[in-house]
Amino acid sequence: MGVTAASSCASVVAMIGSLAGCTAPSHPPDVRDAAPEIDDVRVPIPAADPSFVDMVSPELRLEPGHEAIYCYYLDNPIGRFGSDHIEARQGMGGHHIGFRHASTHQPSGTFADCTSDQETRQLGDLFVGNDLPAGWATEIPADAQFVLEMHYINAGELPLLARDVIRIHRLPDAQITKWLHAMHLKIYDLVIGPGETTLAFTCTVPEDLALYTFWGHQHALGKRQQIDVTPPGSALYSLYDVTWGMGALVQGSNAEPVMLTAGSQIDVTCTWSPAGTVLRFPDEMCAFGGFVEGVEFSCAPPSRMP
Repeated sequence: MGVTAASSCASVVAMIGSLAGCTAPSHPPDVRDAAPEIDDVRVPIPAADPSFVDMVSPELRLEPGHEAIYCYYLDNPIGRFGSDHIEARQGMGGHHIGFRHASTHQPSGTFADCTSDQETRQLGDLFVGNDLPAGWATEIPADAQFVLEMHYINAGELPLLARDVIRIHRLPDAQITKWLHAMHLKIYDLVIGPGETTLAFTCTVPEDLALYTFWGHQHALGKRQQIDVTPPGSALYSLYDVTWGMGALVQGSNAEPVMLTAGSQIDVTCTWSPAGTVLRFPDEMCAFGGFVEGVEFSCAPPSRMP
């Protein structure tokens, strides 16, 4: 196996505490100067702060040449609250770290491989913006089970030891003037290559929403991403059309939101350059996200050829 979930962060803290004050043993030069046997990229555990809810993942060991997405599940420890930003900390070798929630709850403290699309389909999204206007916050429901999603690729020659941290900042209700939710539209069944490939999918707006900042997401072979909106009884219009690597990925405005009418069809189309081989999720992705005023808008339908 290329991946090992090591001891939990609690046991690590306990072990560190029990060793406090010990004197490090001396080693002969040949041991002291020996080459490292592991690439330790663990993020330090932060000091407790009542203004943050902290998620500290257990340790993940990843062998050379391996890639994995792991998910750490944690019950909401404080009930409903609003958050105006998060601090996501990931070590070298990390591809991404995500703050999500479980559609199907797992025992709190579960740390499991969620690389497959079937596992990932069980996760919703808890976006928290780091550049929101003062007084704006994302609502975190009381019954939400938090998921820290960590994606690592070990391209080195040594085993990699990782531990990631997400700090969720709490904003008191009295200071919140606007509540936001996540919009995340994506596909998991994509198959691209070996030549240029275009796939599309459609999602329906569940109720009237105000869309503020929004962005597309593809990986290295991404070439173009188009978002078209067709309101009920109205003509199609283009919301987002980006040549990957050239256009601004984050668009929209906190001052002038795009109004999405209930029942509108949102068509997401992604094009990839020739891959030379066949690639699937998570090697490549096609997603569209943003912040909305209204209900959470999450959608993961089957893809189609446009």
